[in-house]
Amino acid sequence: MKNKQWVQALLRLIIAFLIGLIISGIFIIAVGENPLVAYRELFLGAFSGMLNIFTTLRWTVPYIIVGVGAAVSFKAGLFNMGLEGCVYCGALAAGLLGTIKGLPAVIHVPLCIFGAFAVGAIWMLVPAWLKAKRGVNEVIITWMQSYAMTLFCSFLVTEYFQRPEDVTSAAQQVRTPMIEESAKLSVLVEPYKLNTSLYIDCAFAGASVLYLH
Repeated sequence: MKNKQWVQALLRLIIAFLIGLIISGIFIIAVGENPLVAYRELFLGAFSGMLNIFTTLRWTVPYIIVGVGAAVSFKAGLFNMGLEGCVYCGALAAGLLGTIKGLPAVIHVPLCIFGAFAVGAIWMLVPAWLKAKRGVNEVIITWMQSYAMTLFCSFLVTEYFQRPEDVTSAAQQVRTPMIEESAKLSVLVEPYKLNTSLYIDCAFAGASVLYLH
C-alpha cells in the first residue's frame, strides 16, 4: 500500500511538471521564441558550472522551506496564499535578532531560526482566527496579508533601517543593520554563498514527508 502511494505521488509530481512545461511553452511560443531553446538555456544557466550549481542550490533553500509550509497547509485542507508574506515576516524577525551583539553562535543561530518560526506562526494566527471564528476565506486574507507584509518590510528598510551614510554616498544603498557573525550559518564551500541552511531545509523536508505520508 505504501509503495502504491509513493508511485502515485511521483506520478502526480511528474504530471504537474509536464503540465508546467506545456503551459510555459505555449507562452514562449506566443512571444515568438522556441521553448526547447528556452528550456535548454534555463537548464544550462542553473546547472552548468560550479558557480551556477551552488547559486541554484542557494536560491532553492527558501523555496524548499516554503514548499514544506504549503504542504502542511494543503494537508490540513487549507490554501495558504500568504507564504511570501511569511517569508518576509520570518526574515524580518531573523534579521533583527541577528543584530543582537554579544551572543555565542550556539545560542544566536537557533534564536534567529526559532524566532523566525515563532513570528511567522503568530502572523498566521490572524487568518486562522478569522477562519475559525468568523468563517473568513483563508485564501483572501492570507493573500492580503502577504501584500501588506511585503510593503511593511520595504517601508521599514527605507524609512528606519537605512544608514544615513548610505543616503548621502554616491552609490546609494538600501539595507538593514549588519548581521552579527555569530548569527550567520557556516558557508559550505568557499567562495560560494551556499550555507548549512541547506541541511536544515533537507531535515524539515524529510520530516514533512514522513509526517504527511
